[in-house]
Order: sequence, then C-alpha cells, then structure tokens
Amino acid sequence: HNWINLSLSHGMANKIIFFSKILKNYPSRTDIRNILLKSVKFLLSSEQKGDFISLFPNFRTLLEKIFADNMRQ
Repeated sequence: HNWINLSLSHGMANKIIFFSKILKNYPSRTDIRNILLKSVKFLLSSEQKGDFISLFPNFRTLLEKIFADNMRQ
C-alpha cells in the first residue's frame, strides 16, 4: 500500500503547522493558502468519531484518500 502519514512528527499535521507559519509571514500567498486548506480538509476527513471522543489514525492509505476526495465532490 501507499501510506500517508498523518502524525505530528512526520506527517500531514506537521505540514499543516509548517504551511501555517509560512502563511502567517506571507498572507498574500494564495498557493500556500490553498495547500493549507486542502491539507486541513484531508486531515479532518480522517477523523474517526466515537461516542465521547474523536480519534485520528496515524496512517491512511492512498486509496482511502482518493475515496475520501471523490466523496467530497
């Protein structure tokens, strides 16, 4: 499988932090804003809700990402 790392240390969450810092310093960068928005949407689409908690997996397969992207359209 092609895995997508969602974790803070090396994954999608770390990229969101990185692009947020860039956007803070360069707010007119629409390309960075678009990357950031798509990254946040993808991360939020990975949420697994329970009765009293919400969880995010550490990894997601590329096939799951493609499926989630198609479901949002």
